[in-house]
Amino acid sequence: MPQFLFDIDPGYLSLPQLQHQLNMLQGAIRKPEKIQQDPHLKSWRGHVDALMTMYNLVVSEINLRQNSTLPYIHASGESLIWPARPGIPVEEQWPQAEAGARLPSPRNDQALWAQHKYSVMARNQGMYQSLGRAVAAREIGLGDLAEELVAALRVPPPLGGLRNAVWHMWGYISQFSQLKPDNTPLPTVFREIQLLAGKHQSAYLLNSTALGELAYWCWLFEGKH
Repeated sequence: MPQFLFDIDPGYLSLPQLQHQLNMLQGAIRKPEKIQQDPHLKSWRGHVDALMTMYNLVVSEINLRQNSTLPYIHASGESLIWPARPGIPVEEQWPQAEAGARLPSPRNDQALWAQHKYSVMARNQGMYQSLGRAVAAREIGLGDLAEELVAALRVPPPLGGLRNAVWHMWGYISQFSQLKPDNTPLPTVFREIQLLAGKHQSAYLLNSTALGELAYWCWLFEGKH
């Protein structure tokens, strides 16, 4: 099993790989001296907040798939400074993901963009529009798009952008729910989206990175507001 920390969204990993990533992250967070000793983690020295954020994003994906409630750990989520990425191109990380992942490895740039649209919408509306146009016009290749998306998803979403993406996702399942989203905490709304997307097999939501990763950011903002 790969010993590095994947840059690709946790949705592309199998459950054994997610657990392996969680174990690596726990070890690095609890014993920072291991970062210096492990050649696969040395670039993460001084980036504990980023490690904590990555840990929480893996937890989000595990909770989604197993309908579990593994707790998050408290990371600032602000002014995150990520280490330089290792020299493993994103395109070379997908083939190392195992069978049993939630998200299939993308066949082309359109498939990759469809998987990431709501994650990008939550973070930057301008990027959402410009990347959408570039993909539609075939102006960006799969490799370059993948690198752009990895960088984009390392940025915490602002609350307004997060809510906008959640309301767009809500539109896919709202007819099945009795919730009043305007009067409901954001994590509860998002959990309803997750549950109903699975129950009613909403393919577009089930094939999105956002269905896993935005759960953590909803939880984080609920604790601040």
